[in-house]
Amino acid sequence: MKSIEKELNTILENNSKEINALHEELSDLEQKDKTLQDTIIAAKQNDDMKAYKKAVTEQREAVDIKHFHIDKIDRLKTDPLIDDERYNEFTQKIKGQLQLESDKAVNRVNELLNELKDIGDNLSEKINYGNELLSTLQHDIYKDDASIKTASGRMRVSSKENRHKDYSIVQSINAITTNAATNIFYKENN
Repeated sequence: MKSIEKELNTILENNSKEINALHEELSDLEQKDKTLQDTIIAAKQNDDMKAYKKAVTEQREAVDIKHFHIDKIDRLKTDPLIDDERYNEFTQKIKGQLQLESDKAVNRVNELLNELKDIGDNLSEKINYGNELLSTLQHDIYKDDASIKTASGRMRVSSKENRHKDYSIVQSINAITTNAATNIFYKENN
């Protein structure tokens, strides 16, 4: 898209240069107008009809050119700088590039979500396996039944179980990979 930006900037710069050049010409015409007014006054004072006529003609020509430049500046500021065909061409190029970038992002997000799901599944399996080992250690080897003595006998208490209790990473991964937005993303992009 950098090349497209460069082309668009070139169009804008050329337009700006043309407007600036016309403003410079307008400035020169203003100066010429002042000089011609002085010439007209001098011609009147000297009763020089030929000089007067020439200066008035030049002044009218300068005013006409001034109005022409002002109109052209207005058109350069308001009229399209490119035709419909070129506009549509730029639009297609930009949208095409944006679609490519979107497709790349979708593929990368899919990869990351799948990788995250694999990490969560792997961690969950390891935690379950570790908890099975902790259970064997506690109940079969250490002979602790994870109970407390009550008035009516012994009662098993889950808080006494020797287990890995921090499932927050697995829960966070599951929340990310199974939430509504992720499910919509999968449906739209797979």
